[in-house]
Formats: sequence, C-alpha cells, structure tokens
Amino acid sequence: MGQRRVATPQADDAKKRPHASKQPATTNTVLSATTTRKGEVFRAQRRTSEGVNAQASQHVINVPVNKSVYNGYGGKQFTLNMQPKRPRAPRPTLKVIPIGGVGEMGIGKNMTAIEYDNDIIIIDMGFLFPGSDYPGINYIIPDTQWLEENKHKIRAHIFTHGHLDHIGAFRHIIPKLPAPVYGTAFTLGMLQRTMAETDGSYEPEYHELKPEEHEIVQLCDSFSVELVRVNHSIPDSAAVVVRTPVGNILSSGDWRIEENPVDGRKFDFERLQDIAHTEGFLLMMNESTNCESAGTHTHGEHDIQHSMGEVMDKWAKSRIIISSFSSQLHRIQLILEEAEKHGRKVAFAGFSMIQNLEVALRTGAIKIPKDTVVKMEDLVKLPDHKITIVCTGSQGEFSAVLNRMATGAHKFVKIKGSDVVVFSSNPIPGNEKYVVRTVDGLMREGGDVVQNGKTHLTGVGPLHLSGHGYYDDHVRLISAVKPTYYLPNHGEFHMLVHNARLAEKECGIPRSHIFVCDPGDIVEFTTDGAHKIGRIPHSGGTMYDDAGAV
Repeated sequence: MGQRRVATPQADDAKKRPHASKQPATTNTVLSATTTRKGEVFRAQRRTSEGVNAQASQHVINVPVNKSVYNGYGGKQFTLNMQPKRPRAPRPTLKVIPIGGVGEMGIGKNMTAIEYDNDIIIIDMGFLFPGSDYPGINYIIPDTQWLEENKHKIRAHIFTHGHLDHIGAFRHIIPKLPAPVYGTAFTLGMLQRTMAETDGSYEPEYHELKPEEHEIVQLCDSFSVELVRVNHSIPDSAAVVVRTPVGNILSSGDWRIEENPVDGRKFDFERLQDIAHTEGFLLMMNESTNCESAGTHTHGEHDIQHSMGEVMDKWAKSRIIISSFSSQLHRIQLILEEAEKHGRKVAFAGFSMIQNLEVALRTGAIKIPKDTVVKMEDLVKLPDHKITIVCTGSQGEFSAVLNRMATGAHKFVKIKGSDVVVFSSNPIPGNEKYVVRTVDGLMREGGDVVQNGKTHLTGVGPLHLSGHGYYDDHVRLISAVKPTYYLPNHGEFHMLVHNARLAEKECGIPRSHIFVCDPGDIVEFTTDGAHKIGRIPHSGGTMYDDAGAV
C-alpha cells in the first residue's frame, strides 16, 4: 500500500554504465585497428601454403603425366603398377637417369646420372629459378636422395659449362656426393667460385680437361670421358662423350654453331664425326631450348660488336650504359675492344658480372685492353663522351644495377636525359613485364633506350645472339652424330616433344628409339635394345629461400 507499481520496467541505459578502458592487444597501431580474427589469418596462410605446394607438385609427384608418343610406353601413361620388382639381370646393364632438366616448369635443374654395374657418373648439377608462383623461393635444386643412397657408387662429376642452370646446385650437393670433378678451365673456375660461398668444410678434387687435345680419361672400370669443344654464350663450353661397355653416349650440353667465334675455338664437328664413324654413338642426349625456332643464326658476336660501334658513333657525346648477362664474357671482350677504338673508358657494375670477370681473367678467357677499365667511383672525373658502363639488369630484376640507376638508388650513377641505355639481350620468357617496367623507368628519366630487334626504331643492328642452336642447327648436329637412340633434354615438355619430332622427321631416328623423359625416369640399354623400366624412388626438387632449404 502506498507504493506505485510500474507496469513496464525500463532497462538501464547502457550509455551510462561505467566502462573499463580496453587495452590494445598489441602496441602496433595497424594490427590493433584490424578486425580480422587470428583464425582467419591462419586459414588464409594455410591456403597460400597449399597453393604453393600445388604449384610445386611436379617436383614431388610420384608419376608425372606423360602420354607423349615418345614416352617409352607407346603413349600409354606409366603407373607404379607397371614397375614390378625386377630380378637382378644376369649381367650388368647401362642405365641413364635424368635427375632434372627435363619437362620442368622452366629451364634449369640440369643433372643426369649414368649407371653401369657398381659405377655411377653424374653430368652437371644445376638449379632452376622459379616464377612468381613460388613466392619467397629463390631457386630449386634437384632431389638427390636416391643418389645419396647410392653415393658409394659415384665415381665422378663432369660439367659441360659454367651457367647456373648447370652448376648452381654444386655447392649444395657436392658435399653429399663427394667424387672427383672434371671440366674445362673456366668451368672449374666458376665451380670454385660457387664453393667460396660455403663454410669451406669440404673442398672437391678438380681435374681440368682440354677439349682440343681429345684427351680420354678413364674414370673407373665402366666409364671413360672426353670433352668436345662446342660454342655457347659462355666461354669454354663442351659436350661430353662417355664411353661405356655397352656403347658411347654423347651429352651435348648447351650449344650453338659459330663460324667465327670470338676466342677462335670452333665447334668441333670433325671430332664428333670421327667418333661417329669409327666407334658410333649409342645414345645422344641433346638440349632442346631453341629447337622450335626456324632456320639458323643469321649473325654472330662480331656483328654485335659492329652494332656497339654504331651506338658509339650515333650517340658520340652521350654516356653509354650497356646491360647484358653477366656470363656473356666474349661479348664483354668485344665491347671493351670497341670502347678502346672510340676512346672510351669502361666501368663494370654488378656483383655477378665482376665475379665472372675475375674468373675469366684468372683462366685467360678474356683479355682487357690496356688502360681501358676504370672504377665506378672514378666516372665523375670523366666527361660523358668518354664513359661506357657495362652492367647487369637486362632482365628487369628489381634489385639489379640497371633498375637502381633508373630509380636513383645506385651509389654512383643516376640516369639523366642525355644517357643511352643499350639492352644487349632478349627478355627470358616470363620476364617481359619486368623488362618493360625498367625500360619505362629509364625513358621517364629522359634517356634513350636501344633494344635488340628494333632496328627500324634505332637504326642499330643486332645486339644479341642466343646461346642455343635453332631447328636447322639441330638437324645438322644430329645428322653428324648419327645416334642409335635419342633423348631430348634441357627444356620444358613442349620443347622435348618438338625436339623428338625433329629427330624422327628430319634425321630418321625411329620413334621407338626416342625417349621423352621426366626427372627420375630410368632408360635401360642392353644387347636387346633400350627400354624405359620405371622410375627411381625419389625425384623432384628441393626449394631454397633466404634461410636455406625449405
């Protein structure tokens, strides 16, 4: 009584309630402001990781898809059920096993094992630069687990030349597979340079071979090797002739045919034809990189030297910057000679270029004209018409010298309107957008850009020459070697197939004698012929980022 009853009670006003001040979860203001839950972040991270693994599946998959008519199984897809346990053969057989470099998602990781009885030799040991689908991955090397399990059989490592897709994995693999190392002088110098990046706990045993001397070295009971001179875009390149109890194998390495090579060392067709005539070749393993390109090369390195002279004549008052691959040492030799003719000094920029020059000087692969080379820091003392700079960055690499010059990040050189930049290269497939980005940056600064294949715009002749033979060159080489069996290597899958078709159509090699392989395939040679007999247990690749193996 005397109290009033409220029919509809009112709730407390939430705005008037006291609130404890909420502490941020982190001192990072950006993270504190985000509304994304931690679980969502982890799930996104997992999806990204799964995506990378899916992209890399060709490096870990047990049996890659290969239904080519040249796959060794009549076009039928190989499965592990087709690989029964084989009883030990009554006598040893010869086996060729591509460990890498065949049918990859890029060109690289070149490595081949040849086995007979209790002996194994290995040719090349390269890595592969992955594309943008592999974020954070610097390179991929071959999976060597099967070789490590059989390292007691390994007698030697032989190298064809010094490009990273053939020697880049050397410092990672050689301590696991110790054996003597054979190659030409410059190639061994490049191998020793890569070993300088290790902790020095293992030092390989190096043996220099001279192709012009036709020296045959007995490696073990089963194998002897000989290097044969070929031309390529790096000095001292060679093909490898392996003599085995079953027959001779030719591993071509990378090659092109030059009528007038800079160092005077021509492709030794005579030696290959002599071996083919007197001994014969059981198998030819031949690179595939440019076999799809019609015809043959229409110019040589000396034509490029003439083009460099045209640039120096046309832009006589300008500072000239030439960007090229750091391994194009013969071209650098010709640039030095042309600069000397025009009264210019040459400065080099780029870590890999300077390292390669040091190896070339030490092994006699290059000769520098007297009083022609100056240091980058001394360029400020010279007028523009006296300056030529040779640098890396022709592929538009973000952190390379040329791109840093364009952005003003280089310590000694900033692009200005009177500069002329020459790209003495072609974009590697996949790098086109990066090259365009660099060219745009250079032209925004007002500089002139001269690129290969654009004579109609610049009035300058050819500025680049591929290091690989074209279609007609392959026909010429295969016809000279006359192998019984043929194995295309060093190429993406479509290149291997076109190389196989070329060998069948133009050179008369029977389809059943041609093998398009994937990493880990085993091709066995006996007195009854050659057959694919399955795959080794482990094949694929190991990825490396800034911290090491992934």
